[in-house]
Amino acid sequence: MMKTVVIGAGPMGLRHAEAALSLGLDLVAMCDTREDALKNAADRTALPAGALFSSATDLFATVRPEIAIIATNTPSHSEITCLAAQGDVTHILCEKPMAASLAECDRMIETCEKAGTNLAIN
Repeated sequence: MMKTVVIGAGPMGLRHAEAALSLGLDLVAMCDTREDALKNAADRTALPAGALFSSATDLFATVRPEIAIIATNTPSHSEITCLAAQGDVTHILCEKPMAASLAECDRMIETCEKAGTNLAIN
């Protein structure tokens, strides 16, 4: 099973987490800056407290997933995608829109190409 993380524990992130579980992926962590969203994610996915992060930086420093699903707000997509790619994540699925600017899109693409990371936009 491929270790998978979901960044964003709102409704879209929860749908991605549930889809990952239904596909047999190993959901190992979720991240959100909102404590209530993390509590809800824990209730819905049965992830232990140690698998819930309020910072993507902390998550990628602790967990080495093969798949990262980014279901946060658009302004954070570029930063989190690049952080994941630099953390040796092999596959990234990022929600649309890809980023807030063309420059951010270019940064995401270049960082993923340099790291050998597959990047897909939902």
